[in-house]
Amino acid sequence: MQLKGTVGNKGHAKGLVKIVKEEADLAKINSGDILVLEQGNAAIIKVMDKISGIITDHGGLTSHTALIAREHNIPCVIGVQTATRDIKDGQMVELDAETGTINF
Repeated sequence: MQLKGTVGNKGHAKGLVKIVKEEADLAKINSGDILVLEQGNAAIIKVMDKISGIITDHGGLTSHTALIAREHNIPCVIGVQTATRDIKDGQMVELDAETGTINF
């Protein structure tokens, strides 16, 4: 399956998805995981040194998530709409933040 969104920061990543619905979910993030969330917040800064990519349901080029992704040079696709519903926790995905696509 493939989902499409807006490129928040260019790059490529492949890894296991960790869906984060609340701040406590950040504890399950391991090195190389791809963070999937409805929309970013300041709490995600805590895991920026671990993750290999970010996918969000909402947000635009000036969203908090896109800005943080650019500051930390992490591939990011935003505004995917259904990522937290269609992608499952622990699923392997390929994030192409050059074209804004997620394959799984």
